[in-house]
Amino acid sequence: MSSEDLLSMEKINALPHPLMIREFRSDPWWPLIDIDVQTGMHRIDVCGLSQVKEISSCAQIMDDRGNIHDMEIFFTDYDKCDTCHGRGEVYSGQDQHFHYFDFQPPEPIMDVCPECGGHSGDYK
Repeated sequence: MSSEDLLSMEKINALPHPLMIREFRSDPWWPLIDIDVQTGMHRIDVCGLSQVKEISSCAQIMDDRGNIHDMEIFFTDYDKCDTCHGRGEVYSGQDQHFHYFDFQPPEPIMDVCPECGGHSGDYK
């Protein structure tokens, strides 16, 4: 990895391939052809044609196992909190019961992470 790289190729290569990508969480998935880690440009297969896009416009990547990953974790300047592991919140130790149904499990009550203040994943 070069200090000039925008994306971490080690993290991207660690995912089971082939990869799918989408711009917004409600968009369809498109097959990812390749990524340039220095510039963030990538190519997707759109109905058999190659389309070049900027990686900053993409929201998520899905690996071959169906796991969905937020795009921000692949940037080299991504800083993840050790306490909340990038979620920005931690379990308070209390649960909330709504009693909609007797078989419904309780909902956990979450607090803002004391280490990152809920800003885990912000760039350095």
